[in-house]
Amino acid sequence: MVYITVCQRKERDWLVDAGSKKRFISKMFSEITKEYDVINRAISLWSDQSFRNTAVKKICRLERVLDICAGTGDMAISLLMNKSFKGRVVLCDFNYDMLSAADRKLRNLGVRDRSYIVIGDAESLPFKNESLDAVMMGFALRNLESIEAFGLESRRIIVERGKVILLDVAHPENRIIAPFFYFYFYKLVPVFSRFFTKSTYAYHYLPQSLRIFYRQKELISKFKELGFEKATYQNLLGGVSAIYLLER
Repeated sequence: MVYITVCQRKERDWLVDAGSKKRFISKMFSEITKEYDVINRAISLWSDQSFRNTAVKKICRLERVLDICAGTGDMAISLLMNKSFKGRVVLCDFNYDMLSAADRKLRNLGVRDRSYIVIGDAESLPFKNESLDAVMMGFALRNLESIEAFGLESRRIIVERGKVILLDVAHPENRIIAPFFYFYFYKLVPVFSRFFTKSTYAYHYLPQSLRIFYRQKELISKFKELGFEKATYQNLLGGVSAIYLLER
């Protein structure tokens, strides 16, 4: 497999002809890169790392893993730091600033030699057919412009019986937890985020992206329609977040 190393020059505007949502998402993440990790920890009440560690256990025995929408690298780091994982991870994102932050973190942790960094679009991936064992994504499904395009691309690049692991905020299926979560996520998160960043619109977008997003069973049905032989999900904390496991 051939990997493309991240460019050394700024390429924030490389998606100039892409859809408006992609331009918005890229601009937003460039603005919040420095405080992104801190805010994630705070608004998840320090549970996001635990969720990532749970998700990557499902693919820790595989060797060639692609982390799509890798951001600052937290999902990749969770896998690379898992003692059972002996393979390599390709971090792919369309935002240069986020990948630069990921690169620094990987170097500081001493795992950069087991990773590759690629600038790329989750809906049009620069990888050959059946060239990877698994695909993973952490907290980015709601940012995609086309779930269908992403699903087809993921299925195309993984080997037969390859796996796709998707972790994201979800709709609680526990009736006791649901009202408390929605109040916190929709009402308090936008206010809470003001203490950490000046780009407050980013954390108004975050709750709204869930409000219009698929529920767990709907998303599983969507992936089955896209040709995945197996598609299941696991709720975390009653559905505050969910792990989706797909197999080609």
